[in-house]
Parts: sequence; C-alpha cells; structure tokens
Amino acid sequence: MDIYKLIRRRLEDYKDIAQKKGYFVPRGVRLNMRDIFLSRWAPEKLMALSGRELLYKMFGSKEDDSLTYWLESKHTNEFYSVAFGSISGGSIDKFFLFKYSRVNGGWIGRKLSNLDLSENEKVGMPEDYAIILATLIRDAIVKGAEEVEKLSLGEMSYDELETNLALIHNKFVSAIPSEISPYFDIPYNIFHRAWVHKYFHLLYPEYISDFHAKKALWFIPVSLAHKSKEGSYQNDGVLKQIISNAGYDNFLDVEFLNRAYPIVYKYVRLSTSDENIRLHLDEFINKGIFEWKTDLPAAIKNIKAGTRIYVVEGDNLIAYGYAKEAFSEGSVEIDWLLKDIGKPIKIANRQSVVQFYSDRLIKYADELISVEKSVMEAIYSDTSSVAVSSPVVKLPDDVDSLYTRLRRKKQIILYGPPGTGKTYLAMKAARYIVAKENFGRKYEEDLNADVSQYIAMVTFHPSYSYDDFVEGIKVEITESGNVAYHVKEGIFKEVSKKAMGDKDNVYIFIIDEINRGDTARIFGELITLLEADKREKVNVKLPLSGEKFTVPSNLYIIGTMNTSDRSIAMVDAALRRRFAFLRMWPDYSVLNATIEGIHLGRFLEYINDRLKESMGAGAQDLLIGHSYLMVGGEPIKDIVQLRHVLQSDIIPLLEEYFRGDMKAVREVLGEYIVDDEGKLIGSDEELVISILDKIGYTEDSEEDEDDNSDGVETLPSKE
Repeated sequence: MDIYKLIRRRLEDYKDIAQKKGYFVPRGVRLNMRDIFLSRWAPEKLMALSGRELLYKMFGSKEDDSLTYWLESKHTNEFYSVAFGSISGGSIDKFFLFKYSRVNGGWIGRKLSNLDLSENEKVGMPEDYAIILATLIRDAIVKGAEEVEKLSLGEMSYDELETNLALIHNKFVSAIPSEISPYFDIPYNIFHRAWVHKYFHLLYPEYISDFHAKKALWFIPVSLAHKSKEGSYQNDGVLKQIISNAGYDNFLDVEFLNRAYPIVYKYVRLSTSDENIRLHLDEFINKGIFEWKTDLPAAIKNIKAGTRIYVVEGDNLIAYGYAKEAFSEGSVEIDWLLKDIGKPIKIANRQSVVQFYSDRLIKYADELISVEKSVMEAIYSDTSSVAVSSPVVKLPDDVDSLYTRLRRKKQIILYGPPGTGKTYLAMKAARYIVAKENFGRKYEEDLNADVSQYIAMVTFHPSYSYDDFVEGIKVEITESGNVAYHVKEGIFKEVSKKAMGDKDNVYIFIIDEINRGDTARIFGELITLLEADKREKVNVKLPLSGEKFTVPSNLYIIGTMNTSDRSIAMVDAALRRRFAFLRMWPDYSVLNATIEGIHLGRFLEYINDRLKESMGAGAQDLLIGHSYLMVGGEPIKDIVQLRHVLQSDIIPLLEEYFRGDMKAVREVLGEYIVDDEGKLIGSDEELVISILDKIGYTEDSEEDEDDNSDGVETLPSKE
C-alpha cells in the first residue's frame, strides 16, 4: 500500500483524537486568528516601530501586550496562541531580550544560568543598548521573513532557505556593537529559536510547520517514516513533502501527534537478547508491566510518559506501544498498540536496550522508519498479514490515572478536601478495574453483582482495631452456660485469603477515611507485608491464631483521606511510605451549569478563591469540593436546591473552618448573602442578585450553540 495513504490515515486518526480531546482547532478558526495577528505583527508593522516603542512592543511583558507575549501565551477569544504550536516552557531568556525583576525590571540579554548578580555592571543593560539590540533583531527577523516569502513563491528550496537564514544570522552578529557584547549571549542561530520559527509559521502556514523546537522537528518526520535533516527549516521541507503527498495543502489542516498519549520525542528499543526482557517477555507483553530491578540502563531510567517503546526479537519487531508513566521504583507500564507483529525491521546496532532521541533520531533513522512503516501497515493496510492485537478494554481517564499508580505500589490513598469525590472515585475505580481484569469488559450496571464479589470496603474510625481488621478473640456463651473463646478473622484477613485462593482474579479492598483510625495499631505487623516486593515472599506468624500470613499480589488497596479533618493525626509514617498518594481537587468543569444566571462552577470557584485569600497556604486542604453542588452525579437544578446546599452544608462547613467566627464566613460568602447568625438573607430573588453581584451573570440560552455558518468551533476564553 502507498506509504502516503497510510500516513493520511494515521494523521486523520490523530486529528480525530485531538478533536475528541479538545486540542484540534479547525482551519477556519486559525485563519481568522492569523488575520488578527498579522494586522498587529506583520513584518511591515514591525518595521514601522522604532526606539523605545519597538523595544517594549517586541520584547515587553504581558502588560505591554508584546509580540513575545502573543507568541507564547496570549489566550483570548480573538487569539489563542497555542493553536499555532506551543513554545511554552523553559525560561524567559529564550526571547534574547527580557525585563528581569531581580535587577529592578531592567533589560537582560543573557542566559539566566550565566548571570552573576554581583556583577551589576554586566547584568542590567542600559535601555539605549536594549533598543539597539531590539532593532538589530527586528531587522534580521524581517529579512528572514523575506527569504521565507521567496520560498513560498518557488524561488528557492528549503535547503537554500536554511543556508540564507544562517547568513542573515552571521550578519546580525557582526552588526552588534562591541560595547553591547558583554551584555548579550549570542545564540547559535536566532532562526532556530522556537519563537522566531513560530512567527514564520504564522506568516506562512502553508510552508512552515507548527512544531517549533529543534528536537520536535527531528522527531516528527521519523515518526511518519521519513528521514529528518539537521536544520529546522529543512525539516519543514520534509514535512511539507509528507503532507502534500498525503493530500494536504496547509499545516493548519494537520495534527501530527497522537494526543491520546503525552508528547515525548523519544523511542526506546528493547531486545529479547537481554535476559531481563527474555525471561519475563510473556508477562511483559500480556500485562504491560515492565520491571527492571538491577543494573539499570540509562535508557530505561529515562523513560517518560509518552515514550514510544518497541520490542525486537532478533531482526523482528514483535510489539509497539507507549509508556503510560515515567519509569520509577523498578517498573513502568506500557500501553501496547500492537502485539505479535513478527515483521522484520532494520536493526542499526545490537545493543539490547537503546534510547533514540535528539540527533540519534537522524543517526538511527533507518531502524525507526522501518518500525513506523511496519506499525502503519499493521494498523491501516487492508492486505497486511501482520497480526494486530485485539482492542484492549479502555478505562476512563480518571480510573486509568489511578490504576497506573496502584499497579506499582499495590495501594493508594486518594486525599483532598471534602466533596472532591474521593470515595466516589474509589468505588468507580474498583468496579472498572475488576470488570476489565476479571471479566475483560467495560463496567456496566449489569455486571454490578458479579463485580461486587471482588470488592470489599470498610470505614476506619477511632475505635476501629486490629481485632476488626486482622483477627481477634471472640467470646461466646455455650449452651451449657460456659464461656468459650475462639479466634475470629477480621475482614482484611478474610479478603486476603480469598484473593490468595483465586490468583487469576483481581481483588480490591477500599478503606474509607483511612486517617481517622489508628493505622499503626490497626495494621500491626501487616505494615511490612504491604510492600509490593514483599507480597507472597514474606510471611508473618499472626499472634493469636499462630497462622502464617502474607498479603497476596492480586489484592489492591484504595484508601481515602479527608484533608479538612484537622483533629485527626496524619497517616502513620510507616504506612505512608508504602502507599501512593493522589490529590483530589475541586473540579469546576463538572459544574458547567447555570441556575437563573448563576454559573455553578464559577460560584464554587469564587467561594474557594475567597477561602484561599482568607486562610492563606493552609486553604488547599480546606477547599469545598464540587460534589456539594451535585445530586445523583449531576449539578443541582434550581435555586431551592442551591439555597438548601448553602444553608445546610456550605455555611456549617465554613463555620467549622473558622471556629464559629461568622464574620469570617460572611467575608467568604458575602455579607449580602449570609447574616450574622449564619442564615441566608432575603428571598430567592435577592439571593440570586447577591450572588450575581459577586460572580457576574451567565446567560442561560438555548439559542444557536455556535453562530458559525461553516460549522467552525469557537474557542473558550481563558481570561
């Protein structure tokens, strides 16, 4: 099958994923935003600037509404910077010139890592020097844009563009006055800076791609089975060839990455020639858990979430997927896209574990290209003989994130302020995980009875004990009136024994409010047995029954902890080391509903923002969760319910936080919402008016969902 037909199908899949996740911005929207950008920052607009105005308009801060701000982070309804590729991350010195607070907002032209603040005479640049430098940079960039225009007119090739831009850079360097040199760290090539590349993309989106980092421009061609080149603009040429042959005429139409996974520009190849891989290959491929305990190679240690992983046996590719997490504590979880491929590829060297990144992507391109071709043929070619693995049951994103942590540590605690859905997520995760692992299905209500037999739940409290949890002495009066004593098994021991006798299935034990019990006393000697590497390998003799006991590896523990419970000590330190922790925050997005103009998510966010202002750093453990404004998994529907929630739940909770100080409660909610006695003021209409006065009005409307005749999506405002 034609390679470009395969690539077209891959890119369309990528676009579909990006649209579902909300990343992909349609071409029409981007072209409108581009027009707005050009009306402000086209080359002729830059050339019209001079002196101090040029300096601040090009390199000033957000308050100056500068070009660098537009390119990196401007996000309004009129212009969404990330729609044209991200250049965020790193430090502000990537822009050559910037204002630095540590030298009283003076201008800096050096890398932050090179600054010695004790040498004040070489740190803060005189503003007239900064103006000269800004002018030289502007002139060079505009000349570079003229070269890109020649490319667009067919007057030069991408290779010639790369060469000509390097010449312009050299002229720029030679034009810098000697007195400015001590204040300026000359870049290797100003045109290889991501923000300059992004500026050219906005000018010529048909010819300059929306990937702006050099490492990305090395990676993307290889990921599409093409050799990359050394220069960034040369790789724009490679990508232009790819999209043109695949039937696209503009980079604004294309999504280059699988947004189902984090973006990492690395591959790791694993070979069965290594004993660590060969001896555990079946488990590794089938379960997706890769363990490496000793003599850890750097390539394994450096695996991040999103790294592409492939396994070879001899010269044959046998599996391909993505790391779901960073490698840590001896293991990493892999989400396999393909298994049992068995297709020959070009092996560049015989190392058992190799990492490919940066310029290695060019050096070993033939191997990586053969891998990507095999993968695309396996997935998209109708005539391929490659065996594609059957679809895997996908967990919901929140459950999948929890399960990734849970599989490594075997136990996890969900912690956060009240109402953030900790117990809800624990139960949801238990059901979905059991349904997937034990029944090979997505959880649905018809499975509830079957799934429930693999799930147990307890709630800790101050009087809960080892006797309840592991084993204790039960006293009985016999028929003859005598007192009899016998050992009674606790719930955790019962579930552990059940799981040990059923190793083919997963069992989940939920401990709600885990920090409300004396965990050291409740767990006793079992604390040691919880560790993942001690399960089924270490036994203890229980003090009452004398039985040997171990915790089975197929039993997972999910705990919940309310961080607002300040009267209860934190979890025992020994137990804390053995649990993974996942913080739960209020989720305002699930409250995307309005009641008489009151946007529930915005209202809750307003309350929490006021809490943070009032309580400072400690407020993160005392925020109010979204579930307070939900009933049956849905946002509350009317003002009667809202009044009830405020009066019965939120006001008493705030009163507890502030130890009965109603003045503080009123400062959080608003003095026209609650009175000195903690009662809501006035009628429902007055309550609505008082709340809207604080958060603003959101119109409930069923009019046109998007007033776009061409079906183009609009972008939400982030300001």
